[in-house]
Amino acid sequence: MRVLGLVVAALVLGACASKDRAEIDLCRSAIVERAKNPSSAVVPEPGSIEDLRYLSGKLIGWELGDGLLLMNNMGARLDTSAQCVVEGGRVAMLLLDGEIVLNDERVRLSVVRQLEEDIKQAENKMDESLDEMVRLIDESEAEAGKR
Repeated sequence: MRVLGLVVAALVLGACASKDRAEIDLCRSAIVERAKNPSSAVVPEPGSIEDLRYLSGKLIGWELGDGLLLMNNMGARLDTSAQCVVEGGRVAMLLLDGEIVLNDERVRLSVVRQLEEDIKQAENKMDESLDEMVRLIDESEAEAGKR
């Protein structure tokens, strides 16, 4: 039974790892495509992979020092940072050294819509809480007036 549990755990971890691998490969390809000299680009394993709160995708990142090297206009390989958003099996946004080099407007709009919905829900909850507080104060004052 224990062996079966280990096999299932390995399969689950393998499925997660292969999904991350596909997303990393998409980001690597996007970075290489936008490099000034694609054949000289060095794109190692990313430094971070995070789930996105408002999308079903991932944020894959390389910070300075992670080994991402891209050539500049003078032909020198420079340490580079990159942030890559993968959503729905495609690269939705790519930043290189803080500069947006790829931006899918549809993804940005879906994030904005989700944020607006979250804000509206939070405002409704605040209104309900405020109404409840006013009701409790009114009840408390009414009880104090009866005494």
